[in-house]
Amino acid sequence: MTPSETTFAPLRRRERQRRITALRQRLRDTLGQNDCSVWLFGSLARDDWDGFSDIDLLWLAPTKTRLSGPPIN
Repeated sequence: MTPSETTFAPLRRRERQRRITALRQRLRDTLGQNDCSVWLFGSLARDDWDGFSDIDLLWLAPTKTRLSGPPIN
């Protein structure tokens, strides 16, 4: 591990947590009380993301349900 990796590790952890917290809030706002599971996978889940990484989500609904609210862009 290089010194820069050690120095940036706490910053990366905080930024990752900030992104996940913001994502959770957007999902709550969009999905409301719908009974579903949302799984985070990919680089953000593995903690090897960078500034160009997308956010990979898998959404599982137990039944066919039409959601209300704005789409997540």
